[in-house]
Order: sequence, then C-alpha cells, then structure tokens
Amino acid sequence: MARPPLEWPIPVYVVELRDRLLTCFRIPGPALRDHVPGPLTPELRHGQGVVAFCQGAGRCLKSVGGAPTLASEFRYVELLTPVCYQTACRSAVRGNLLLRLGADSLGLTRLVRTALEFSPGWHAGRPGGRSGSAPVAEELQLRRPRRLDTWEGGSLLAGPEEAEALLVHPEQYFVPTRDGKAIHAIPLHQYARRTSAAPAAAQGRERVAAELGLALEHVVPDHVLFQKRCTHTWSFPPERIPAVPAALSAGVGARWVPASAAIRGSGSRSGHRSAR
Repeated sequence: MARPPLEWPIPVYVVELRDRLLTCFRIPGPALRDHVPGPLTPELRHGQGVVAFCQGAGRCLKSVGGAPTLASEFRYVELLTPVCYQTACRSAVRGNLLLRLGADSLGLTRLVRTALEFSPGWHAGRPGGRSGSAPVAEELQLRRPRRLDTWEGGSLLAGPEEAEALLVHPEQYFVPTRDGKAIHAIPLHQYARRTSAAPAAAQGRERVAAELGLALEHVVPDHVLFQKRCTHTWSFPPERIPAVPAALSAGVGARWVPASAAIRGSGSRSGHRSAR
C-alpha cells in the first residue's frame, strides 16, 4: 500500500481499488469554464479542456490507524477535470476538480457528505438495483480496453505521460461544497500497480454531455486510461478555499454558447428587426 508523506496530518483515509477506468473527452474550453469555480482555472490545451468519466471497483475505504473499514466491495463513478490553483506567494498547485460523484456505498457517500459537504448526485448501483443504476464493476470486466502500443496522434495531450500527470497523479483533489461558497482542497497521493493507455472510446459520452449541458457533438472522445490495483490516500482535514461562482469567474453573462447557436440567434434577431 502506498504511504503518504510523513508530514501529513492525521487522519489519513485510504481507498483501495481493484480496477479504475478513465474515459476521457475533450470539450470547448469556454464551456468547461462554466463549471469551474474560481479561484481554480481549468487546464486547457489549444483552447480545449479534458473531462474524465471515471468508473471504479473498490475493495475498501478505511482510515489509517483509526476506525475499522468504512466501506468494502463498492462501485463508484465520478466526473473529473484537471485544474490549477494559483494564489499570491504560493506556487501553482495542480489537481482534479470533482464535478459529479456516485457510489453504491453508504460509508463512502456519508464521508463525502459530512466531511466535504458535497452531495453525490449519481447512483452507481449493483445489478438488479434501482432503475438507472450503473453496475460499474460489471462494465469494467466486460469492457476492459485494448492496450495501446503507441499514443494516438489525435489526442489533445502529447502522450501518456502528460495524461497520467494531469489525471492520475494530481497534487490535490478539489471538492466544491454543496452551497457553492467554498472548495475543499485535499492533499492526495495516488499509486497504481499498472496504468495503461487505450484507444479513445465513447462509453459515458451521453452522460457527460447531459451533465455538462452540452450537445453530443461538443463532447469528443480523446483517450482512455486503465488502472489496476490502485490506492488513493487522502489527508484530512482539507484546506477550505473561498469560492467564486463559475459564472462570475468567467465574467458576468459570459456563459458559453456554441458558434452555430449564436449565428442562428443573431439571424433570428435580424429577421425580427427587418420584419419591424
């Protein structure tokens, strides 16, 4: 099991995962800014950002040297995007911003709700669960991706090293509170026995587009990462950062509109003016 740095405070929580699948998509940068509260800024490449639809089969969630196991044999789904946190007199910190989360474990969702003030909005149920459930472990078993020998040239990122640096080795995990007034920054250490790249896939594309309020054409499959036997080590308590709503940090009234919609809107307005 990977150990956190010695200077980290107690308690430390460890999540052990058997498998983790990250299906990554690229979306327009202005559209991504609508979902990133300040003072965080999205990590953009050529005007586009990356979001990762992550599915995991968990073995256990426990605190180091503390209470017994809080969760075991669970499934979860989350939507992440790489961000950067830069303030005066501090070096830039890169991490992942949690946009959505769902789990079939009461222990995991309770920890997220009480300690981080985040409300999981997705459900990741077991087969035979309630309507709309997502049997994550079954999908991982059936859809394990084919490993890439060489990095695909169409990806937004330069190679697997950059993809891993952005998505699987963040310095911190940023979790916005449910009231939107603050962001919890949690020091995070991730370890995986093996991380392999796979060809781009569309799994979860419709779900991502619906959650971000985008047309399907603006959510483009980019690459896939698959991890075996990984641990996520979280340090508590997190730093609490005052948040600026995404709409204000992007500029009041600056919500992204696709160019095609803007053209149609301007055309309809000019038509009304000519009719008058």
